[in-house]
Amino acid sequence: MNMSRTITSLPDFHLRGMGYHARLLLLLVLWVYAGSSNASSAYGRWFVLETANSDRAPVQLGAAPPGAGVASHPGSEVEGDELIAASGEAEVSDAASLSQLEQQLDDARVQGGAYSQALAEPLGDLARYYRSQGDFAAALSLYGQALHNLRVNEGLYSEGQVPLVREMLSLYRDAGEYESLDDRYDYFFRLYGSGQPPYDDLRLRAVTEYLRWQREAYLRGLRSSDRDLLTLFERNSRLLRRNDDAPPLPPEWEQALVLSQIQNLYVLAQAVEPLVVYGNASNVFSNSRRLPGAGPDEQQQDFTRTRLENIDRTVLARGRRLMEDLLAKTPPDRVKQRALLLRELGDWYQWHESSERAMDYYQQSIALLQGAQRSDLVEQWWGQPVELPDSNVFVVPGQSSGDSLQVGMTVSASGRVTVDSLAFNGAPTDNIGSRLRRELDSTRFRPAFVNGEPVAARIARRDYRVQQR
Repeated sequence: MNMSRTITSLPDFHLRGMGYHARLLLLLVLWVYAGSSNASSAYGRWFVLETANSDRAPVQLGAAPPGAGVASHPGSEVEGDELIAASGEAEVSDAASLSQLEQQLDDARVQGGAYSQALAEPLGDLARYYRSQGDFAAALSLYGQALHNLRVNEGLYSEGQVPLVREMLSLYRDAGEYESLDDRYDYFFRLYGSGQPPYDDLRLRAVTEYLRWQREAYLRGLRSSDRDLLTLFERNSRLLRRNDDAPPLPPEWEQALVLSQIQNLYVLAQAVEPLVVYGNASNVFSNSRRLPGAGPDEQQQDFTRTRLENIDRTVLARGRRLMEDLLAKTPPDRVKQRALLLRELGDWYQWHESSERAMDYYQQSIALLQGAQRSDLVEQWWGQPVELPDSNVFVVPGQSSGDSLQVGMTVSASGRVTVDSLAFNGAPTDNIGSRLRRELDSTRFRPAFVNGEPVAARIARRDYRVQQR
């Protein structure tokens, strides 16, 4: 979101015909509005660090690092499907041949009939075999048969389906079948209880993974409408909002859902750019897109957009309240959780170009960790500059173009970048390099800190890969 672009691009006729005081009031309102809604470029939209799951090499302040840096952020969105990956998949023994697996399936049919519950296991084994051979179509067909068998024998949302659904999600991603993956995620969410009690670690991970996928689907263009974005925000809000008679959320649930909503707000702030339009003498400007005589669909679309714009106008305060409220509930002995929230508050303000507030939160977090003898976390979080948002919320897995850029830069103590050198696949570049330079110029970094104070850091080389958009 860049309000300066919106304001400077207003056509001249928006101001013509207005009295002096009306024009003055309009410009004053726009100036105040722009200043209150500032946000930086979103790291991950146009470029990502190479080898995104490796640690960055340590940066020597004022000197060159020993090698190119790469990103690995705790809780990173780019990891994706963490529940699927963490749970692991059943493996077929190397010794099991296709003929053996088919014979096991035939034996189960003969002994139990076409709907025998005993068919689910050999069907799953055979699906895994075909997947290991790269035959995704055959594997998906067999997974589908196994799921149907379990639904018939155990019920529509039985827990026995969970491992198969996990494997199907992973297979759809491997095959690049993102529309089918999107359809399966809704079923996956229902299988894990749709965010309802009883609460346990598995259900929490399922809920946060589902919300993470919804953000990815939005960024991929699979669910790219205003309604999709508003639904994502409101679903996360409902999960956080509890009725008085409902059991309280466990602390780990609440923190995960709060941080998930912060990621939603990052996406919303980047996606929503309010439309500023002159109305009439009694209504100096309006953000409404409603047209005279608009039908129900158009009015609903207009309501959705207006709701998103209203959220966007207060997005900075919304994020702060969410994290500060959670911080107030977090016991003093949970030092790492409290320090993380303070760091996230600093990142939130830094990304919205409120550096003074950000530095205050950063220093509170550092002081808390130092008091608890956690210098390891101080070094991990502030030992070098980090692109924001740190969560990689805008990084879409699999959309890297393969084009690599090597950037030398200096990140100031306020988190602003000066690009010192730029090369594209080892050679100078113009078009792509200029785009990356512009994006880097407007990307905010969490600066490096030494002895509790922000410092400038020289990075001799950091490798980025272009994101396809």
